[in-house]
Amino acid sequence: MANPKIFTKPWTPAQVTQLVAQLRGDDRIIVLDLGPRYLAIPEQILTMTGATTKLVTDATIAALALENGAEVHTHNARGLQRFPELLWRNPLAPG
Repeated sequence: MANPKIFTKPWTPAQVTQLVAQLRGDDRIIVLDLGPRYLAIPEQILTMTGATTKLVTDATIAALALENGAEVHTHNARGLQRFPELLWRNPLAPG
């Protein structure tokens, strides 16, 4: 929402912070914890998939979700599609 390369009117830091505060207050949202395998999983994912450093963020998100048995909700899943075990969903997609 704050990326000026994607949005013609990106959100301000205050707007983003307000949204995160709202989401954290929603009982349906669970904040995931870093587990003992948190650093090992992205390293393994990057090595197995041959991913470049451009995918480190995606590998880190995938690792956090995999370690917690969570599903990632994102509109930009290009990088996440490289991780076959990862459950993800596009919340903006119809149906």
